[in-house]
Amino acid sequence: MKKVVQTRLINNYVTTLIGLLILFICLFFIYEGKESAENLSGWLTTALLFLRSKDSLIALPAKE
Repeated sequence: MKKVVQTRLINNYVTTLIGLLILFICLFFIYEGKESAENLSGWLTTALLFLRSKDSLIALPAKE
């Protein structure tokens, strides 16, 4: 299981970077007190979905 997760994060680096960027921005807003976690719950969910998805989700060609 651990190997599958590492492979998915490394091989699909575009969606991983997008997910991490959204996650860090949300955490920054929560830390600064500009937004609550409740208000950002949709964005946090989107960030986690990007971490789990393949690059082909955002129309990048699939690797062969």
